[in-house]
This record gives sequence, structure tokens and C-alpha cells, in this order.
Amino acid sequence: MATTILATHEDTVRVLIEQIETCISASWAVAWATPNRVFDAAIARIDVFRHFIVGTHGSQTHPRCLRALAQHPGKAFIRRNSNELFHPKLYMFEHADKISVVIGSHNLTRGAFEVNDEVSVLTDFDKADPSVRVLRDWMKDASRDMLCVVYTPAWLSEYERLYELAKQKRKEIDDQRKDTSSQADTKRRERLPINLSWKDWYTKISSATSLSHNIDHRLIMLDYIAGLFETYPSYEAMPIEERKKVAGLATQDTVNGLTTDWAYFGSMRMAQRLRPEFNLLVLEEPEQLSAALEAIPRIGPVNEAHWNSYWDAVKRTDNGRGSLGRGLATRLATMRRPDVFVSLNDASVKGLAKLLDVPVNSLNDGQHYWERVVQVVQRTPWYATEEPRESHQARAWRARAALLDCLVYKL
Repeated sequence: MATTILATHEDTVRVLIEQIETCISASWAVAWATPNRVFDAAIARIDVFRHFIVGTHGSQTHPRCLRALAQHPGKAFIRRNSNELFHPKLYMFEHADKISVVIGSHNLTRGAFEVNDEVSVLTDFDKADPSVRVLRDWMKDASRDMLCVVYTPAWLSEYERLYELAKQKRKEIDDQRKDTSSQADTKRRERLPINLSWKDWYTKISSATSLSHNIDHRLIMLDYIAGLFETYPSYEAMPIEERKKVAGLATQDTVNGLTTDWAYFGSMRMAQRLRPEFNLLVLEEPEQLSAALEAIPRIGPVNEAHWNSYWDAVKRTDNGRGSLGRGLATRLATMRRPDVFVSLNDASVKGLAKLLDVPVNSLNDGQHYWERVVQVVQRTPWYATEEPRESHQARAWRARAALLDCLVYKL
């Protein structure tokens, strides 16, 4: 029994193509397939296949591969989704004097053969080896009709729709969890003033007793504004007095018995006085700004692409003159998603820069806001914790990014 370790992309691709081009017959079973050189070589010799089984769990197999396989019923089998994940990476080849098997981590994907860190083993068996019968029986069982999809154009068309949807969702999740930091970056983050446990962070933001920093007043305000976004279909649909509250232009008010200063998280009153176009864009003709806000989802994951779309739309307002800068942009984003964004304005920037341990001038605008603010915040222990059960802590958790505002004015 000869064994060869396939630990490089080049060796794996070379061996699989050599095997498929020289074998008498083949049987493959893989969890997923995407267009690549090995897949093309297999389709070119589809006549030698006894079983070509491909999984579809999570809609990760490329529709182009399924359309190619659908041309060969009786040889190619598409596994239907079920509660049990179909997850093999098994390639069998029959030659005149032996059975060669490649088994390991390589799916039939471009990523496996060109990008990922993968390892598999090529083993040559005698044709009488009992292991060969076990593998053949497994292949036969895995391709049973009851486990596989009946090919129809309608099924393939619907799968293609689900594939595109799943691809977008995977990208959103990957963007949320993307971390290419070095060890030095990780150690630096661990030294940040905001690198706290949930208990320590909650104690810190709850300790302020002055009205300007009080968490309860801020939560009352955020709850009120969350209600506005739930009640009205868009920012522009809100009555003008409510739009003033969202934009940080209204004066103090009483909400649920507590004094609420709508200037929390960034007052825009100075900008209103200094920029004549401000009232027009924010209050009188808010269609452009309202459309920009729609780039940020009200529920579900928010990723860097959402922020970039929003920031680009904000910059396009006022015929591209950039009248609405980082202050209003981050204020409105924070009001829409206080669990993701923190307001960044002239009054808060020094304190926030100190918390993040970055130069103040690195926070000049929204161009790098996601990378330098949002991602740093999201990698802290208190941000990554699960939602607490206690009701007041749960309210704070749902606004945890915005509530950094409680701390920045003390620094």
C-alpha cells in the first residue's frame, strides 16, 4: 500500500488531473464544487464516472457546476439539503492493477486547490483490499435516489437564486468577523483603555451621575428615537420636530419623566447656524439624506460596505459639496444603529481618540471611520459579549457602541 501526502496546491491538482486522465473508472464524492481545473478535467472524462456526487448544503456549490453535472444523469448526483451535512472529500480511481484513493480536506473548489491551507493523502490499494469494497458500498449508498435531487430547469433556476443570496450573506458575516491583525496589533488592542470586560465596561458607563453623562437619560433618548425609526418608513417621513431630535437640533425635553437633551451624541446646532444649506438638507428637503440612511440596515448585520455606501451618499448631498461632514454623518448613523456606531464630532474626537489610542487627526473624516473606530470597538470583550438577561444591561447592550459617548467627554 503506497501513500503520498498532498500538502501543496500544485501537487494536489497535478495528482488529481493525472489520475482522472489515466483511470479506467472514477467515483467522487465532495461537499461542494466550484469552477476549477480539476472540475474541468473531470467533466472532460465524465464517461468514466460511476458516481460523481456533489453536495449543496448552504448553497455553496456553484450553479455553473450543477448545470454541467445536470447534463449527465445517471453519473452525476446532486445531494439534496438535509439536517445531516454531506461533507466528504473522496476521490476514487480504478486502474488496471490498483485502486487509487485521494481523501483529506480538499473539496472540489478553486479555494481548495489555489488558496486554502489543505492536506490530503493519495493511497494505492490492491483491488482485492476490503477497504475498496467499503468505499464502493459507501458511494453506492450516498447516491441513492431518495438522497439526491431530481434535475429540472426550475430546480436549477431556484438554486441559482439561493446561491446568490447565500453568497451575499456569507460576505456580510465574513466582513463582520474579518481580522487580519498581527500579534503586535492584538497586543496593542489589549492595552487599549476600552479593552474591558462587559462587567467593567457597564460599571464604567453607569458610574456617571452628572446629567451630561448619565446613562439613563441617554437610553431614554435612544429608545425614543428607535421608536421613530420603527414608526415612520424613513427619515424624511418623520414630522420636522422629530427630524430635529434625530439630527441633534432640538432643545431639551422631558421624556418619560426624565430630562432629555437631544444634543446627546453630538449637537448639530452650531453647524445649523454656520451653514445656510444645513436646514435645507436636514429639515426642509431631507430626501437625499433619508435615502443615504437607507444604506444602513435597521436590523441584522451591518458591514463595511453598508458604511461606505452611506458615507458616499452623504458626500453626494448638496451636489457633492460635502456640506454634511463626519459629525452629522456619524450622529445619524448612531441614531439609526446605536449597537454599531458611535458619534464622532469636534467635541468628542479628542476623547474618542484617547480611548482608541490613535492620533486625533486620523479621525478627521468618515473615510476610514469603519476601520479605525467601528472595527476596533467591535473587537473589545465588552462589545463581543452576548446580550445580558438583566433588563437595564440589555438596553445598554443594544446601544453599546453609542454609549461610549458617556466616556469621551471626561478624557
